[in-house]
Amino acid sequence: DLPQVPASAAKTKKQHTLLIIEDHLEIRLYLKLIFSNEYNLLMAENGEEGFKKACEGVPDLIITDIIMPVMDGFKCCQLIKENLTTCHIPVILLTALTSETDIMKGIELGADDYIQKPFNPNILRTKVKRLIKSREELKEIYTRLLTPTSEPEASPEEKNRRSRTSFSRRSVHHRNRENYQ
Repeated sequence: DLPQVPASAAKTKKQHTLLIIEDHLEIRLYLKLIFSNEYNLLMAENGEEGFKKACEGVPDLIITDIIMPVMDGFKCCQLIKENLTTCHIPVILLTALTSETDIMKGIELGADDYIQKPFNPNILRTKVKRLIKSREELKEIYTRLLTPTSEPEASPEEKNRRSRTSFSRRSVHHRNRENYQ
């Protein structure tokens, strides 16, 4: 079951970057096939290498296996979510581990989704797209909330009224000063 690549994907500029952390070459190549037309890709073979690449490249989303040499995906996810540089990055755990305990552990460590192998590439692609879009929307909302807005431009009538009021106040202040001298 080969993944369907949207025809529009090849024509658009790749704006987002995915980090794929997977020790099995065949699965890494399959994920590359699924995502390379739509996204810039960073690849890592274990959690330690993946965490370093996440800190250096700050991708838009991370897909990681759990069972890997050097550092497993649970530890990698935990480090990503505890690091100020990377804590905002969505993480999808893509794994053969199917127990409820493993699923709960992954979610408790901060994973945004937990997908079991074998997986449907179209569902994975949709989840990736949706997680990136929701993070962009949140960023936009918080940027608007935290960015000070300037006051809207006053109409000519309002400017004229303000000018007369200001002139009146200065005149009153000036006359009051003359009366006390």
